[in-house]
Amino acid sequence: QQGACRILLPLRQVLIVRETLAQLSLSDRRFRGLVTLQSDAYWRLDAERRLIMLSRPLPTWAGPVEGRTLEELLAPRSDPAMVAELTQALDGAKPFRGLRLKGRTLAENASFALALSGEPILDREGRMSGWHGTVSDVTHSVAMQEALWVKKEAAELASSAKTRFMSQVSHELREPLNAILGFS
Repeated sequence: QQGACRILLPLRQVLIVRETLAQLSLSDRRFRGLVTLQSDAYWRLDAERRLIMLSRPLPTWAGPVEGRTLEELLAPRSDPAMVAELTQALDGAKPFRGLRLKGRTLAENASFALALSGEPILDREGRMSGWHGTVSDVTHSVAMQEALWVKKEAAELASSAKTRFMSQVSHELREPLNAILGFS
């Protein structure tokens, strides 16, 4: 009986490893399913900051993205100063939130605005082994903010013009009345 147990012990370990791998595969499929349901794009970089995964295409790049850096994908159609901010954030090896990037889309040459957030991935020893984060399309909200700013500026100009007009009308009406009062 003990001999049979010794023979089956390695088989038990193989079965445990197989079950663990099956659970990891299931977990990975579930995660990828959740990522595709998000409105934001999920990205993951390796230790050399090359893309391992990008759940949605970026408006600046067509074609395969794996093995490229985020900067390579964004630089051709984005504001260079904003891409430099992204590079600086990744060089800093600290989490960042809401980093804004503006540019022109590849297809329609329309403007876009993206908000990037990311954080480093650390291995068991605490060394950085990559990055992961999200890209949110904030084009609509940025356009709304700009439209509100334009409306506010127009309202302030109208108010200022109204104040000047009222001042001028008041002066024009007071001047003849003062003359009449002076003669009387």
